[in-house]
Amino acid sequence: MKKTPNFHLSQWDSTDRIMMNDFNEDNAKVEAALSALQSNKADQSGLTAANAALAALQSSKADAAPVDAALAALETKVDTKAQAVLGSYTGSGAASRTISLGFQPKAVLLLSYDGAVANGSQTYGGLALPGVSVGTASNGTALSITSSGFNIYYQDRAATNVSGYVYRYIAIR
Repeated sequence: MKKTPNFHLSQWDSTDRIMMNDFNEDNAKVEAALSALQSNKADQSGLTAANAALAALQSSKADAAPVDAALAALETKVDTKAQAVLGSYTGSGAASRTISLGFQPKAVLLLSYDGAVANGSQTYGGLALPGVSVGTASNGTALSITSSGFNIYYQDRAATNVSGYVYRYIAIR
């Protein structure tokens, strides 16, 4: 398994065995980067860390243009202190569902009850930006940002709305 050069986040090849511990370590690094952005005004080093974390979380099949555009939009707004909204929900089992926040988040980090974002076949969460959804192994969508919150799904290997499962999220305002 390859690692990113700056933060040593996991980058799997199609033949690599995916381990839960790798996801948990990567989530801890992303959590630390988001916490730094929340507690201080973002400076260039904070943007570099966020850029590296986002790049590592995007799948190899993702087009870099939406990520670059989302980061450019984020850079124009980081002069003010970011606000994080923490929350949780219990999955309903519906094919799709909207979690209303009352604002369009700049980013949403979604984790399952145990902190996982995926296993070998299903996606339980991840990091979404406006215009950059969290995808699944079968090219489906697991998480997407809306103008007033975010959408979650339970279909096409997306498991962000499994009935009875508890999910936790951090939404950056």
